[in-house]
Amino acid sequence: MHPLLLMISAGMGLAAPPTRVEGNPSSPVRVVIYEDLQCSDCAAFRKMLDEKLLPRYGSKVAFEHRDFPLAKHSWA
Repeated sequence: MHPLLLMISAGMGLAAPPTRVEGNPSSPVRVVIYEDLQCSDCAAFRKMLDEKLLPRYGSKVAFEHRDFPLAKHSWA
């Protein structure tokens, strides 16, 4: 088993609605994912989400995606 580090910040606009939800949308367990579509680290996380997290936890967890464009990416 590999550890998964989740970082939470109260100042990131947690009240913003998700752009999409994957997994079980009615689950009381929610993982909120802030992502920039031009970010290489976000792309690596996407691969892990598709290959490991959704197959294992998709029926038990709601994965909420929210836009978090980084200033360094002009097209984000």
